[in-house]
Amino acid sequence: MARVLIVTGPDYLGKSWLINNLDLSDYQVRIRKLETAPNVERSVRISWAQREQKTWGKLGNDTLVVYDRFPYPDEAVYGHMTPTEVKAFEDFLFEGVKGCFLVVLPSNCENYVKQLSKSRDKHLAPFAGSIIPGYERFVSYTHYECLELRVNDVCRQDELERTVQWLHTLQ
Repeated sequence: MARVLIVTGPDYLGKSWLINNLDLSDYQVRIRKLETAPNVERSVRISWAQREQKTWGKLGNDTLVVYDRFPYPDEAVYGHMTPTEVKAFEDFLFEGVKGCFLVVLPSNCENYVKQLSKSRDKHLAPFAGSIIPGYERFVSYTHYECLELRVNDVCRQDELERTVQWLHTLQ
């Protein structure tokens, strides 16, 4: 059975770096990145996700598909999905594959918001206070395997090693 790993969490915590540096030599790996630019409509992102899901059942047993973001849970966390859509994604997301989530969150929300307010993406700072609790709620209610990584600044070697160890326990 193929495996699907969705890496998610707020911006600027090193998720892409983590994905690009994982030692996944045990798997045939496909890394996919969702286009999350503000100008991409929500319906386009949801359609893309549904098309992706349809390909999972055709993957080989040694395949691991790693997503750098995915409409679920991101659209739910950011408040763009109805409760019905959230339930549909949660119930059927990983049908036919072994699926799991890696949620990267800041260890200190207040410091994270301060850093954002000084960055080039200052517009994210006001929302960070509500986005982080949204991801925390997701971690608490999802029935799928889920690793929550708390990082001080960005992902580093320790988080990388912890993630690889966790992935090996899921086999």
